[in-house]
Amino acid sequence: MKYVQLVLLLSLSFLSFAQPQWLNSYQISFTREGDIYMVNLDGSDLTNITKSPATEIHKSFSPDGTKIVFDSDRTGAMEIYTMDLDGTDLKQLTNDGSRNLVPVWSKEGHKIIFNSTRDGNWEIYIMNIDGSNQVNISNNPAADLVRSWSWDGQKVLFDSDRSGSRDIYSMNGDGTIVKKLIDWPSSERIAMGVPGNRIAFSSKKNENEDIFIMDEDGKNVKALIQTAGNEFYPIFSPSNPNLLTFISDLSGEREVYLMDLKLSQITILIQ
Repeated sequence: MKYVQLVLLLSLSFLSFAQPQWLNSYQISFTREGDIYMVNLDGSDLTNITKSPATEIHKSFSPDGTKIVFDSDRTGAMEIYTMDLDGTDLKQLTNDGSRNLVPVWSKEGHKIIFNSTRDGNWEIYIMNIDGSNQVNISNNPAADLVRSWSWDGQKVLFDSDRSGSRDIYSMNGDGTIVKKLIDWPSSERIAMGVPGNRIAFSSKKNENEDIFIMDEDGKNVKALIQTAGNEFYPIFSPSNPNLLTFISDLSGEREVYLMDLKLSQITILIQ
């Protein structure tokens, strides 16, 4: 295996634990110890935007960049909320007492997809941005987990163990036309939309977890990031197809990295 050298870019003097997410071309968010933070790519203007004693983990931004949707256990169960980026206009969208996680705002701005255990297993739901009309669109006894829409916003990308091992799938936003895109005996997860309507995902095909990229039909699969550590959660910049963030534990801790595909350069963004 050809390893990629990871180089330190900057340190914010604490560990980043979960889910980097782009807000725009120069800002990303991440989760640390149950709070959601924003930071510029140069490390400036670090801001805690949730400031809650509860635990918040996953988040997504509205297409116009004015609102955030996130999961939180502030009522005791993991539920889905929206609010403005300054913390105002907080609204609870789910309220069923189950685990509701990983909300993802649609590209056109009118829908949110998320994972829920309300049916006894992990299913993928879609709802309006005010929380109305919550519909199970995966409807399968297996564990289905969504992380992203396709880059053009037309497909839902998810991983599922419905065939015995975790594989990558796509389907329409109403749950129709389900397609298996990867069928390896190893475990594949966290499928993310990529510029050019491609798909990035992580796989344990080579024992440790690496990031691969493929066409939207599952063809032309290529390794994108391979190190001696585990890499996952590849998320591309909304304005620069050559920039992506991902998580790696190569240093022994989970840290957020930034990769420039054009320069073939990878740097630690948040440590």
